[in-house]
Amino acid sequence: MPSNPQSTAVFPSVGDVVRLRTRTYLVEEVQAGLGGHIVRGSCLDDDAQGQEVEVVWEIELGTEIL
Repeated sequence: MPSNPQSTAVFPSVGDVVRLRTRTYLVEEVQAGLGGHIVRGSCLDDDAQGQEVEVVWEIELGTEIL
């Protein structure tokens, strides 16, 4: 039986700190969408503090849950 790669997919939860697009973000919201999980976060880096981002976690390159 073929395995489903999405069944083992890891995505962040609200309150997690993640790295994406070379910056560090606090996850403020996670919603299931058609293409994956939509993650909204606020930047923690000094030079962009508070800047918001919204991505589809499963298709974003270089993501990491810290």
